[in-house]
Amino acid sequence: MKPAFSWEAIAKRRFAAVIALACALCIAAAAFYLPAGFVRIAVLAMLGLPALFIALDRPALVFYGLIVILFSNLDLFTTFRLYRLILALAVFALALAVINGRPFVRHHPVLLFLVAVFAVVLFQSISIARDYDAAAALALKYFKNLLAVAIAVQFVRTPGEFRRYVLVMAIAILLTDLAPLVVSPPTRYGSLSLIWEQGVFRYEGFVFEPNAFALMQLMLIPMLMYLIAVYRRSKPAVVCLSLALLASVVVLALSFSRGGFLGLAVLFALLLVVERKSRTVIAIGASIIVAGVALAPTIYWDRIQSMISFAQGSRFDFSIFTRIEAMKEAVRLGAANPLLGIGADNFIYALGSSLPYRMIVHNAYLQVFAELGAIAFAAFIAVITYDFLLIRSLMRRRDPEAAQIGRLLLIQLAAVLASAFFIPVAYDYYFWFVLAFPAIADYCFRGGAQGDEVNSAAARAAGSIPRA
Repeated sequence: MKPAFSWEAIAKRRFAAVIALACALCIAAAAFYLPAGFVRIAVLAMLGLPALFIALDRPALVFYGLIVILFSNLDLFTTFRLYRLILALAVFALALAVINGRPFVRHHPVLLFLVAVFAVVLFQSISIARDYDAAAALALKYFKNLLAVAIAVQFVRTPGEFRRYVLVMAIAILLTDLAPLVVSPPTRYGSLSLIWEQGVFRYEGFVFEPNAFALMQLMLIPMLMYLIAVYRRSKPAVVCLSLALLASVVVLALSFSRGGFLGLAVLFALLLVVERKSRTVIAIGASIIVAGVALAPTIYWDRIQSMISFAQGSRFDFSIFTRIEAMKEAVRLGAANPLLGIGADNFIYALGSSLPYRMIVHNAYLQVFAELGAIAFAAFIAVITYDFLLIRSLMRRRDPEAAQIGRLLLIQLAAVLASAFFIPVAYDYYFWFVLAFPAIADYCFRGGAQGDEVNSAAARAAGSIPRA
């Protein structure tokens, strides 16, 4: 006698329909009876789980997402700390990949030691800071930035990964450059910097600090030149990258940053000297920079002229005067507190009544010297010196792509360091990403003299420009 009920008698489609109907009824009941906040979290979890699984399977995608959020600042449109979430996810995905057998990258021990010295002194300076909360907050911010740089070291190991890394970072910076022209930022970020004596607003992108925004363009311009070299065989790519290069120069001018202008002048001068044998780079890069500067408004040149007039003594500029006085005070405070300085982010507090106005020191080097002391300052200068040694090593490679990267990194680093004389960026993430670029490039194009032939073949396959 056959049983009255049998699984074999139920068609697969009917069984699937019954399960789907039951799930739909459960979801409808949950949406009706459960609190709205719980339902929202459940929906986001259902939508986010597939993305989470893909991210854990492809940790490099999380890293690229981290770079995009970090350099575009698009997370300002979210109501939660998206960057912290992606940073935690990147750390988790990387740890899981290492457990599963991914090799952990360790290179340039001298550079790691110097950065460790700087970080330890920064942490120790909290103990002598009068404004403890400000020092602790800045130290936490710096270590998060250092963590992001360390993650980049783990995901940029080969020439191909280096090209993708530069491309993603360039796209992210271009987003913060151009997105404000299309989408307005939230009202809580809606304030703009105003030059009162000239009655003009300064363009800030999504960085919301015009000097830092200008420095990011100095970081971007050599990257775009490198990408033009890599994708030189694709005319649409060259056109798009050339337009992006022109846009970056224009928005730099619209920031009205005098430090940015000096950095651009250094960049342009080094481009003519370092790339003098590469006619293609000179023709594209120099002409676009000249065209971008030519498109700057007339009032921009009046602001640049103010520096020359002040130096000649024919014009008084309160902004320049106060910055010079603040630099003098930074030297005095650093000399009086040589061991640990006055504490991270404590310059205004330590200034007291020394000056009739309260402002931070607009100089990254004196910022470190005053706030962290001579030991951290020596480590800071040593990191920069070591970067120049790595760049010199890259420039001497027989691999044309590695040599060209070395030349463009020299231009980038020199321009950013020149601008840092007028901008307090000693702890900012983009500044330390610039300092990490030579070490990352040196590791990606490692192999030395014995591997130059292999690297040269890879460079030709990638389409890089050999030196003419």
